[in-house]
Amino acid sequence: MQSYSAGLGYAYKLTNQFSVGGQIKYVHQDLGDGIVPTTIDVRDSTTVTKSFKMNPLAFDFGTLFKTGLKSLAFGISIRHFSDQLTYQQESFQMPLLFTLGVSMDIMDFWTEARENHSLITSIDLTHDRSYPEQLLVGINYTFLNTISLRIGYNSHADLEKFSYGIGLSQFGLAIDYAYTPMKYFDNLQRITARLKI
Repeated sequence: MQSYSAGLGYAYKLTNQFSVGGQIKYVHQDLGDGIVPTTIDVRDSTTVTKSFKMNPLAFDFGTLFKTGLKSLAFGISIRHFSDQLTYQQESFQMPLLFTLGVSMDIMDFWTEARENHSLITSIDLTHDRSYPEQLLVGINYTFLNTISLRIGYNSHADLEKFSYGIGLSQFGLAIDYAYTPMKYFDNLQRITARLKI
């Protein structure tokens, strides 16, 4: 099994407090090849090999509002918006995801520490097309705008509750690594690279 996505995003600051952004992304998933019968007639044993892969385009949209109360900010996003997809004989859309979130740098309350440290805490409420609402809590500690340590919690996940990560950022290039222990499957690892221009 193989899956990945690559996207191009753009954000624009409308005012000092309000920003909007979007992303177009190419999504690839390959579940490998499989042998399937050519008909539903049990007397016919003819089979054919099919490739189970898809390559759809998807879109993300979002807004960010800075309240002016220190770094307190609210955000709304819609992710995985796509056309109707057909996989073998089934038609469906990608799992559309609505998110409402709030975040703040706790270091705002310690003026002497803000220059070298940040401790961003975020709380998100998500609504997925296929799952019940989830409450997500994340903490991101960054030292000297370079090294970040992260931990996250998901309130209603069936397979995982916690995730952990580390990030390095320098000269406009950021590389992030995340590790998620899974309940029944192999543990999940993610690597992300971002370039700011």
